[in-house]
Amino acid sequence: MRTTSKKAILFLASALYLIMSATPLYADDTEIFTGKAAGSTSAKPNVLFIVDTSGSMGYNYIDVPNGLYNAATTYTGSCDPSRYYWSSDGTPPKCSSSNQYLKASLFKCDDASSALGTSGSGYYIGRFARYRTSTSGDYWTKLVDNTNEYVECAADYGVHGNGSNTSNLYPADQNDGGPWKANNTNALDWATAGDSYTIYTANYINYLNTNGSTVSLSRLTIVQDALKNLIDSSSGINAALMRFDARQGNCYWWGCQSISKGGSFAQAMQDINSSTRAGFKSSIDNLTSYGLTPLAETLYEAMLYYRGEHVDFGKNAVPTNVSSVLDPKDTSRYKSPIKFQCSKNFVVLLTDGDPVGDSDADKLINHGNTGAPFNDQFPGLAPSAKTNICGYSADDCLADLAGYMYNNDQSALPEKQNIITYTIGFASGISKSGQALLINTAKEGGSTGGNVDKNQNVGYYTANSSNDLAKVFTSIITDISKISTTFVSPAVSVNAFNRLTNRNDLYFALFRPTINYRWPGNL
Repeated sequence: MRTTSKKAILFLASALYLIMSATPLYADDTEIFTGKAAGSTSAKPNVLFIVDTSGSMGYNYIDVPNGLYNAATTYTGSCDPSRYYWSSDGTPPKCSSSNQYLKASLFKCDDASSALGTSGSGYYIGRFARYRTSTSGDYWTKLVDNTNEYVECAADYGVHGNGSNTSNLYPADQNDGGPWKANNTNALDWATAGDSYTIYTANYINYLNTNGSTVSLSRLTIVQDALKNLIDSSSGINAALMRFDARQGNCYWWGCQSISKGGSFAQAMQDINSSTRAGFKSSIDNLTSYGLTPLAETLYEAMLYYRGEHVDFGKNAVPTNVSSVLDPKDTSRYKSPIKFQCSKNFVVLLTDGDPVGDSDADKLINHGNTGAPFNDQFPGLAPSAKTNICGYSADDCLADLAGYMYNNDQSALPEKQNIITYTIGFASGISKSGQALLINTAKEGGSTGGNVDKNQNVGYYTANSSNDLAKVFTSIITDISKISTTFVSPAVSVNAFNRLTNRNDLYFALFRPTINYRWPGNL
């Protein structure tokens, strides 16, 4: 026998012995989707708020019974100040008839302390869980009526524990070392524990039910107050802010002409947390009212931002774009806020009137800024340049554009990153045709308002008062927080007897993004 043959036989025998004597390894059936990272953060939803800053927002006033909420003022009522009250749909409960409350002394969400404090908004939106006692081991789960147990929030994960031990920052079930522990091994998985809730102070709900002196405030002032409260009260989102262009033309004895086109960015997309809220609220305070109502033009600019395209209306808008929305390598382009392939992206468009001075978006949407049909430049809007033309003498292009943003990929990242649009009609200045446009924009834009029936007017909200607007904002953010499931690419099963062929089965994996590296889901 040749030497090489002896070596080959010896090698094969050794390999066979190692295989047969080795301890078998059992793989988790979801192991292909998990890694060895110690932990990671989830892809927070991107929410772009577009605020109507047209002239009507400044010179039209609304009566606000009892004025705006002031946390430093004590409002009398039936709500118990030793309790916090909660809601799962953004509607404040009635203290006199509801048991949806928890003990304030057992509430351990530090991120909510500012919003629920003496200078806050009076409510906080986030993901919460309670530490339920059980004979088989205490564990974190959803809130229930008359909660008399610890309550924690997802925003505090790895940042704040129960407030007494600064090293135990991760909530966990009792059998895993809870209620709080010093590391994230087997820590609470916020994708499966708890749910999204709004927490209210007793003082805030008493305010809602108090009949005090009426104060008249401009529409813009009311929107600014409601949006600042929302920023104070929100966690787990990234947010950005747009306004309408306020350019002024020639002035005459009767006034000045507006030459506003589109809109500009007052705040780039950023994580909303305790260190960024003050700056964002300052940007809201700096909004002023002047100009027209270019709805489609501004939404078009919003799409360019999400896509990382060249700046268009924002080049000449007043005020100018904040520099942080621009690509530092090429300031003629926007820096897209879409950073992850699982990113969920939203627009919340608020207006008090019909589109005015909005025609420049028509040619851009129908023909593109290169002269080519829009569906050639941004494929998917219309089957041809000569059909489904929007704008001009027909209708505004707002709904068409929202439909394009929802139905088509808006990023070069793998998979599909679309944009969902919500609309809010504020105050009483919108005509029936204007309301129909906003309703259709929400439908085409994919917003469901938590309702699976997309044929209903569920993505369009109306608000005629300060309190109405607070409820609308809360409902939208609650809905956005629940749009958190993610699909992976479908897989075709392989024939075990002939691996060159496939079986007639198609499998879809559905996961929910979470702050841990292991995402729960099913097949």
